[in-house]
Amino acid sequence: MPILAWRNDADGFAFQNNWTFDAAERAAMTAIAQPLVPAVLGAIAPIFPIPDPILWTAITTAAVAAA
Repeated sequence: MPILAWRNDADGFAFQNNWTFDAAERAAMTAIAQPLVPAVLGAIAPIFPIPDPILWTAITTAAVAAA
């Protein structure tokens, strides 16, 4: 497949690629992400073994608070 010429002035869109979320949107995203944090940490546990369960609890708590 040939590579086509891309021209930003004709083929792109002039807008900022950022968003500002209000409190309701942040709460909705937190409600979606928060239950997934322990599962994600459980999935990466074999890749990054941390034997201390207290440390895992601290990481999970911090991740849930940041979500």
